Amino acid sequence: MEVAFKNMVSNHLTELDNKATDKQKAAVTVINNRDFWRDLEALTPVARPFNQACQAMQGRDSSLADCFRYFIFLARTLKAAEENTVIDSGFVAWAYMAFNERYKDMADPITRLALFLHPGYRLVGTQAKEFQALQLAAGELAKKRDYGSGKVRNMWKNMEQYRANHEPFEHGFKQGETPEMLLLHGCQ
Repeated sequence: MEVAFKNMVSNHLTELDNKATDKQKAAVTVINNRDFWRDLEALTPVARPFNQACQAMQGRDSSLADCFRYFIFLARTLKAAEENTVIDSGFVAWAYMAFNERYKDMADPITRLALFLHPGYRLVGTQAKEFQALQLAAGELAKKRDYGSGKVRNMWKNMEQYRANHEPFEHGFKQGETPEMLLLHGCQ
């Protein structure tokens, strides 16, 4: 990439000299700076996963659980960046601050419930306190749908079976079936 940019600059140098704005001239200076390319190369392992996460979340089939999974993936990326001595520690500190702000927005009980309902991440709710919070969040959602207390208790029982990987949740799901459908089935 460095060679391509430098070739572009050298091939169009006359045009840039005659017509370039101050910002364009500054860009040429940056492109010709060796430190820029070294820094860009060091940041690529950090920037690429963020780009991949953004692209994946823009898909039609992405879910709230997928979003949370990508947050976990990006946290690991930041941890690796922290251990990379080439990356500026100020950038890493800023990235952590920005990440933590967005994580606070995502770490509410409803989002955690979505992650718990994802078949690959049901272990999120294995701690008793966390599981109780998930049950309360599910109960609040059920109340908004006018479920009576008996239906809510039945849903909580289904959640316990799902958490423990008991019938009917131990074999995965049929085509088109989701954990939410099975959990709510007993509430009908």
